[in-house]
Amino acid sequence: MPIDAGDSSLATVRSQRDRFVGFAFAAADLLIEVTRAGTIAFVTGAAQNLNGCTSENLVGTAFIDLVARATARLPERSSPRSTAAAG
Repeated sequence: MPIDAGDSSLATVRSQRDRFVGFAFAAADLLIEVTRAGTIAFVTGAAQNLNGCTSENLVGTAFIDLVARATARLPERSSPRSTAAAG
């Protein structure tokens, strides 16, 4: 059943969409929709700045691969326990 353009539920959906899209672009954030199978279905936001790939290139890839690439670039951090033990 199509939604009537004057229907308040359509206005609610549009409002929610606009809110989430606005959130995705705030402070260089990234909004990712992942399927139950773990593949990326939708991406919006700062994909190029945060990951070096366009949103279009990320769609269809495994989310875990995106996370693995991102964490591989993080610097090593020493935990407070290992610092205290070494001193």
